[in-house]
Amino acid sequence: MSKLNISVIIPLYNKANDIQATLDSVYQQQDQPLEVIVINDGSTDDSLRIVEQYKFRNKHSNLVIVSQKNAGVSIARNRGVQTAKGKFIAFIDADDFWLPLYLTHMQSLIDNSPYADMFACRYQYKINQDEYRDAKIHLNKEQQHDGIFTDFFNCASQGDLPFVVSSVTMKRESFIKFGMFPVNEPMGEDQGLFTHIAIHGLIAYSPDIHVIYNLAADNRACVNNIPQAELPFSQRLTQSTKYVFAIKHNPKQKKAILTYCAAHLCHIAKLNINAMQFSNARSLLADKRCWLKPKHKVGLYLWSFAAQFKHRMSMIY
Repeated sequence: MSKLNISVIIPLYNKANDIQATLDSVYQQQDQPLEVIVINDGSTDDSLRIVEQYKFRNKHSNLVIVSQKNAGVSIARNRGVQTAKGKFIAFIDADDFWLPLYLTHMQSLIDNSPYADMFACRYQYKINQDEYRDAKIHLNKEQQHDGIFTDFFNCASQGDLPFVVSSVTMKRESFIKFGMFPVNEPMGEDQGLFTHIAIHGLIAYSPDIHVIYNLAADNRACVNNIPQAELPFSQRLTQSTKYVFAIKHNPKQKKAILTYCAAHLCHIAKLNINAMQFSNARSLLADKRCWLKPKHKVGLYLWSFAAQFKHRMSMIY
């Protein structure tokens, strides 16, 4: 077992039921990180006590605990990076899990693509205690093997995102250069950073699965806070197509980015339909960019009326 020049950052907010399993997955890596930094973002449950007991019980001298008033996940992650000593930063949320070779494989990507800014891999969903499902990621032929990821927006607009924050490792200097995670954005802050790097930096990617994204976890932000409008990262991307890519005369890339934004709008509309916010869903779908995803737009629009009718009938009977 070797020790890697990688600092692990875990933002923690009210994850008492999951944080120990997350820490176990980090400390069961074949190759160990330099340090593990937990940023307790004002938890009000037993999360902090569980981490403190975990450190004491297992005698993990490289487990660093930093507490702050609740300020949001972006500030927590950014503070973790500012605290970190490693040349590389690996992020994992406090309810996700790494398979034992995750850090080893990230180091392999780093060694093979030393000029990349970010290193990432495929992931799997945990649906419940007994059910797991592969993320539906549409990779082109070039991405069937480890290498530089050149098709982020096309890939991300056709299915699930190619990677999540828990399957990402970054150069510390690149993280700072690209502006860190945007603050005061309660959702989509990860996509804000990743899309910026996809346009202006280099991403090394592996199609191998080394991460479990836990949909069965408690207190998930994307479940508790359904967005009512387009998120800031998508707004910024749309503006970038007007100014940056118009100058570069890259219509193919422009369309790929706008299609990615259309997929985002359709996804939020779907969440609003499930939350019975039918008129809000149709307002999102009315955006002209959604015509770049015509089947999704029309299907969701019709579904919103059908679901609304079913809901009204249930109220009557």
